[in-house]
Amino acid sequence: EEQLKQAEATKVKFDELFNAASIQNQRLKTEKGPVLKVLTQKGMEIEVSNLTQYKHPALFGENGDLRKIGERLEHLNIKLVENKKGFHQKTHRWKVLAEVEGQTNEDGSSKFLPLGTLSEHSRQMLKETLNEAALKKIHSGDGLITKNVSIEVASPLSQRQVKLMFRKAYDFLSEFNNSIPSDQKQAMASACWHLGTSRGFEEKSTEQSETTSRQEYKISNFSFAAFPEQVIEKLAELQFTKLTVTGINAAESNQHLGRQWNTDEKLPIQIQVRQNLPTEHPRYNRSLVFIEDQEFAPIESRSAHLPIGTKALATINPDPGHTIQVQLNHPRISTPIQIGKIQQHSFALRAWRGEQASLTIAFVKPEPIPVIKVGNQVLGELDKASIHILEKAGRLVDGKTMDVTLNSRGKGFGSHVIATTTLGNSFRINKLSKSFWSSAFNNQKATITVGFKERSSEPAILVDGKVLGVLTQKESKEALSKAGLLVEGISFQNAVLTSNSTTATITVDPESVEYPETWTKLIQTEKKSANVSPVVEASRVFRTKLTQLPTLLFTKEDHEWKTPNGEVEEQPALGLSVDKRLSDITSRWLSAQGVEWQQAPDEALVWSETQRSYDVLFIKPDSVKPEVYQQLIERCGEVLQASGEPNTYLERLESMPKLPETLLYTSSSTAELESPHTQVDNQMQLVDSAYAQQEEQYTVSSHPPVTPDNQQAMPQVSFSNSYDTASVVPIPPSVALQLEFNKAQALQAQRTEAIAPTVHSFLYLEGKPTPTGAQAIGKSNTAVWDKAKSELTLYDNSSTDAKIPKMRVRYEGGSYTPLPIASSLEELQKHGLKSEEVEHFISKVKPLVDARLNQLNLGKISAKNQEIDR
Repeated sequence: EEQLKQAEATKVKFDELFNAASIQNQRLKTEKGPVLKVLTQKGMEIEVSNLTQYKHPALFGENGDLRKIGERLEHLNIKLVENKKGFHQKTHRWKVLAEVEGQTNEDGSSKFLPLGTLSEHSRQMLKETLNEAALKKIHSGDGLITKNVSIEVASPLSQRQVKLMFRKAYDFLSEFNNSIPSDQKQAMASACWHLGTSRGFEEKSTEQSETTSRQEYKISNFSFAAFPEQVIEKLAELQFTKLTVTGINAAESNQHLGRQWNTDEKLPIQIQVRQNLPTEHPRYNRSLVFIEDQEFAPIESRSAHLPIGTKALATINPDPGHTIQVQLNHPRISTPIQIGKIQQHSFALRAWRGEQASLTIAFVKPEPIPVIKVGNQVLGELDKASIHILEKAGRLVDGKTMDVTLNSRGKGFGSHVIATTTLGNSFRINKLSKSFWSSAFNNQKATITVGFKERSSEPAILVDGKVLGVLTQKESKEALSKAGLLVEGISFQNAVLTSNSTTATITVDPESVEYPETWTKLIQTEKKSANVSPVVEASRVFRTKLTQLPTLLFTKEDHEWKTPNGEVEEQPALGLSVDKRLSDITSRWLSAQGVEWQQAPDEALVWSETQRSYDVLFIKPDSVKPEVYQQLIERCGEVLQASGEPNTYLERLESMPKLPETLLYTSSSTAELESPHTQVDNQMQLVDSAYAQQEEQYTVSSHPPVTPDNQQAMPQVSFSNSYDTASVVPIPPSVALQLEFNKAQALQAQRTEAIAPTVHSFLYLEGKPTPTGAQAIGKSNTAVWDKAKSELTLYDNSSTDAKIPKMRVRYEGGSYTPLPIASSLEELQKHGLKSEEVEHFISKVKPLVDARLNQLNLGKISAKNQEIDR
């Protein structure tokens, strides 16, 4: 425990140094030129960036020269406003205006012109210190005026200085490493490893983990950098012998479905990748485990992985499920019921394979949750380790008070507080009450009180007097209640229990591992076959059509045009956001129509579009002929508004999924297998790697992936010698899981847009009125329209989970906006639209629906003509 506390204190300091360097690294990408240091009358210092974009008269002379570096100017009045238009709108939320001496507006008020953008770290600081009234002024557009500030122009940090900041963070860890006696280094390295790689969501309370799908991970960068030698020593033998595979209940892929496994028998396995599947298939380009040359299941993204082509002997053990399906064999209830919370009770490690047992219903009151109070308010809940610490010290007693020092870690949801007693013992308080989310404790003295939060009784299922699980599913409780069986003490003899297992643990024998002669990895490439058959080419065109992003047409009243002489003028503009694959042909078409257009003057201005694989072309409205404008309307469906409120363009854009981060910096499009040639150096390369990383991947609140049992494979790392801020390091496995989920969401959105109009038309033809809208039931699917939400959903008639649709879309203004259907990759792959379904809707359903609609239209025209004749 002492080593864990020392490791945590060290990690906190390292995170501060590392995050400061990451922030400056990010600023290099979004801020250009010198910065302006602003000191207020109250002694608060903020920084203003991107000065050269605006050239305020207070800083720039008539000839356009900036004031000298280090020259201080007193008594300047500034105004903070929200950056709703102009440069860096997506990367800098607030803009700073400054008063122009000797100039006034028409109403006699002081005239303010843009000075620059407020650096994001300054904005975060102000958000924590300003009151609600001040923040309201900034967001309302009135602006928050601060008078008589002093300003000083300063040079920005260089790439070399940022590199030195990362160096300082790693030097701090080197000193920490050197301070640990040799005989204690292994134990301290283990503590750092546990601290840096355990999954944060595993420490949450059960109630919290069930009410949110958000999983928090801790970064492993700390443990690698603190004790590299100890980590490398472990690699002398295979460390991660347990692989987790998922989807073992899928009949389509598991060729061993229904097989009873002898958990002691070692079977031959091999890691393979199937490239003969469609590229959009969920198992395409995924590491798969084959047992006895037959496909079993894909390796879970968070699991440890072995190289593709590896052979070994391993035992197979299906994991106990989190739920159990029970057939009660009672005359009053024929449907099976589901029992949840299995992992929290007596039979957590047992997998049920159709065994019979005698079950009893009992209403059990869960153990109360230990909490910490400040005054009469609950601050938060104690984590498991802290409960153990207080129990050991005899202080886990209701009403026990302690004098402690409080320090906050993080902000908002997921933040926690470290409490340190006068004797130097620390414990952690998780799941903070919402009233404390915005509070920031910084070495604050407080008297806290230990308390307990009671929980209400819940219906449990007992086996031999021990709790098997809890009736968590609403449908199961309703079925038992309707049958009059949800009664304390009622028993069911010879009930059949089956665990709902979706994962299995494969334990590899390290002595049997045969690595491939050539190690391969999945990389992005743009290679195409020279000989492409017409059928394949037609298929590619069809797939491109299905995945094409919708073109967005919008108006922007205050676009900043750059004139040939470099000046900036605010004029109205038409904007056209097009799929990057169509950008070149679109720009050529516009030029052929005599349309004047420009690309965005600054990449940061269209960063949100870039994240979604859009290119943005800005068009001068007076150069667009009426017939061309009509074609644009027909192509895009509507004109969105990108200025003022509501910003329909931004709402539509942000409803679309983002590309994975790695795809933003590569021109590749197809995944293939290639052999890597990566050379890894030691400590200096860690610095280079850190410098190249994206800030959001390695700040304190970022959470890379890990393997089960708090294990994580060491990632392959490639390094740049030029310290290019746009370079990207290899992605850790858990981040890969999130990227895979993002990719699946993007694919689901594209498939949704492809079939939504057809589903809507089918609902129009076959729908029956309901209290909330309409419903149409087909052979395989049911379409539902919710009038209040303007939402169209499509459900699988054969699905047992009626809560998750296979398609969900909002219909407004003649356009369809895909909405998320699932919160996890597994749910999305299980319930989401499949490629064959999309093809069926387009090739089979759409022609029938269109024919029916044409018949209706012809009938209406005929009836109208007959009415005219009469």
